Amino acid sequence: MMVRIVDLITSDGAVGPTTADVCVVGAGAAGIYTAVGLASRGLDVVLLEAGGAAPRDPAAQGFRCGYTHEEYRGASVGRFFGLGGTTARWGGVLVPHLWRDAEVASPSERAIWERIVLSVERYGSAVLRRLGYRGPVDFVEYPDRAIGGPALSTLRQSGFDVLADLALPPRHRRLDFLLRREPAVDSGSVHVMLHACASACDLRGEAADNRLERVVARAPGGRETEIRADAFVLAAGALESARILLEIAETYPSLSGSLAGVGRFLSDHLSLPIAEVPEQGRAEAVGLFRPRFWKSWMRRFRFLERDRPDAAPRAFLHFVFDTVCHPAFALAKELVAAAQERRRPCLSDVSMLRGISGLWGVARERYLHSALYVPADARIVLQLDIEQRPRAENRIVLSEERDVLGRRVPTISWSIAEEDLRAIEETAERVLAKWTSARAGLPALRPLPLRVDATKVHDVYHTVGVCRMGTDADSVVDEGLRVRDVENLWVVSTAVFPSAGTANPTFSMLCLAEDLVQRLIELLA
Repeated sequence: MMVRIVDLITSDGAVGPTTADVCVVGAGAAGIYTAVGLASRGLDVVLLEAGGAAPRDPAAQGFRCGYTHEEYRGASVGRFFGLGGTTARWGGVLVPHLWRDAEVASPSERAIWERIVLSVERYGSAVLRRLGYRGPVDFVEYPDRAIGGPALSTLRQSGFDVLADLALPPRHRRLDFLLRREPAVDSGSVHVMLHACASACDLRGEAADNRLERVVARAPGGRETEIRADAFVLAAGALESARILLEIAETYPSLSGSLAGVGRFLSDHLSLPIAEVPEQGRAEAVGLFRPRFWKSWMRRFRFLERDRPDAAPRAFLHFVFDTVCHPAFALAKELVAAAQERRRPCLSDVSMLRGISGLWGVARERYLHSALYVPADARIVLQLDIEQRPRAENRIVLSEERDVLGRRVPTISWSIAEEDLRAIEETAERVLAKWTSARAGLPALRPLPLRVDATKVHDVYHTVGVCRMGTDADSVVDEGLRVRDVENLWVVSTAVFPSAGTANPTFSMLCLAEDLVQRLIELLA
C-alpha cells in the first residue's frame, strides 16, 4: 500500500490525483480504517481531511456550531479535526454491541440492531487484527479468568453479566498509525489531502439513479481541488457527515424526501456516578475489578443488567478508579496527550520529579502483576452510562450563518428530557438494589445522592442517530450503509446507529466499516 500525504494549503503545484476508485471524506477512525482496508485490497483511495496533521478542536479550526438549547459538548469539546480526528481525545476503548442490544420493542429497530451485531460477530476478529491485536477475542470469556470465584458467581446470581473491553495502546489510539505500515506488494494506494474540506458535492441523475460525480475540497485561503470517483464514503464523524448530507438535500430538492431523516434523533450516552466504594472496601474493589493488561492493551470490566425491564433504556456500569491526581498518572497522561497532539509536554520540573518518583508503583503492578496501579487513597466510584431516548426534536439543522470556508453553520437542538432523568433514577435504584442484595463476595457500595436536576449528567461524546440505518421513512442509509436514493454514496459513522445501546460505539462502527470494505471490493472489482 502506497501512502502519500499532502497539505492543500502548503503544497506547491498539483496536490494529487483528481480521480480515484473511492473517495473517503474524513480521516478519523472510520475514514482511516476504511481507506486502508480498501487500499490493502488493491483500490486507489483519496482520503480528504478538513484539518491538518495535528488534530484541533472545532473552534481552533474555524468550524463552530450554534445551539438553540443547552450546549451539546459532543460538538464543542468532543470532536476534533485533523489526521486521526477525534481519536486525539479518544480513550481507545473497544467493546462490542451484543445480542441484548437487539432486545428492543420496535421490529424495525430490532432488525437494524441484529444487522449491527451480525457485523460485529462476522468481522470483529478481522478488525482487531488490523488494529494490531493478537490476543484472544474474549470480551465475554475474559472475566471468568480474571475475576472468577465467588465474586463472579455472586454478580451473576444478583442479575449482572460481566464484559471486558479492550483499550488500544496509547501510541496507537490515533489510527493514523495504519497509514505508516510497511507497503504491501500489489496493493493500492491512499492519497491523503489535509486541509481539504468537502465544501460541495455534485450529483448527476434522477430519483433512484442519482450518482455523486465529484466532491470539491476547499482549504482556508480559498484553494480548491476536486475529486471524481466511482464510490464516495462519508466518514467525517456523526455531526459532520450529517451536515454534508443536509447540504446535499438542500442543493438537490429531489432528495429532500429520502433525506428527510438527516440530522434528526440526535442522542448519546448520559453518564454520572451513582455510588462510591467506602474506604474499608477499596482493597477488595481494587483486587477484583482494577484494570488488567494483555501486553500493552488494557482490559477493563463493565457490568450489564440482566433481565432489564422492557421499557427501560439500555445501560452499562463500570468502576472508575480516580488516579488522575496521582503524580505518576498525571505525568503519563500529559506525555500521552502531547504525543497524540504532536506537541511538547507542558510539565514543570517539580511535577516531572514527582511523577517519575511515583512511577515505581505503576511499573511494579504493570510488569509484575499485569494490572493497573491504584493508590490506596484513590476514590472509587461506580459509573452509570445510560442511553438517551432518541427524540426527533433533538436534531441538527443548517443556519443562515457561514463558516470560514463559506459553508452553512449547523445549529444543534439538544437537551436532556425529563424522561431521561427519570430513567437514570430508576435504573440507579434498581441496579444498586441488586448489588446490595448480594450475600457475599462483592465490595460494599455507598449510594451517592443523584439530584439529577443539579448533578452534572453529561453526554460522553457517543453521538448517534443523525444518519439512522434502516428501511423506514426516518432512515437515511440502508442496511448496507448506502445513502437512500444516491447510487454510489455511503456513510460509515456512529451516526448510523439508531441509539447508543450498551457499548461505546467505535468498535461496532469499525466492524460496519469492514463490512462496507468487503461490499465495495465486490462492487468495484
